[in-house]
Amino acid sequence: MAVAFDLFIVVRAVLTLGIGFILGRFASGFFADVLKGEKMQKLLKPRGYGELEVDLMAAMLKYFIYVLVFLVVIMQFGVGEIVVQIIAVVFILVLFLIMAYSLKEFIPNVAAGLYINRNEIFEVGEIVQIDEFKGEVIKKGVLSTIILTEDKKVVIIPNSIVARRKIIKSRVSTVEGGE
Repeated sequence: MAVAFDLFIVVRAVLTLGIGFILGRFASGFFADVLKGEKMQKLLKPRGYGELEVDLMAAMLKYFIYVLVFLVVIMQFGVGEIVVQIIAVVFILVLFLIMAYSLKEFIPNVAAGLYINRNEIFEVGEIVQIDEFKGEVIKKGVLSTIILTEDKKVVIIPNSIVARRKIIKSRVSTVEGGE
């Protein structure tokens, strides 16, 4: 099959590349801004996702969009569908591996959080000791448990760690409302 190079196809490809480039930059910038927001940082930092990791995820999104745009452009030039499919499959496999690696902490934390909450291992307001941290449980979430220590430090412990450690319950807090 011959590759066609008429002016309309070239203009359309250049426009597609330009729009894709702008879209990729905008989407990755927006994604990074959302993940760098105050609320998201409270969730991400205790799990080891700092600014470098957020920038890496935003860059991955940008390049994902660039690859999709590249595939659309080469299809406009009549490149064989099998070539596009092979590139797409390889890209999807790489993306799947990256996602599986990035979820390696998330899935165990969710599973442990469900176990902890379902079996009522401890409740908000109870005084517990997990490893060297002793204090009042102020929040029990799906991903983590938050403890307020006796010296008023807030400790966020991922639930996958909580589930693997010995938990010592001392007493229920006497502070009204569990705060």
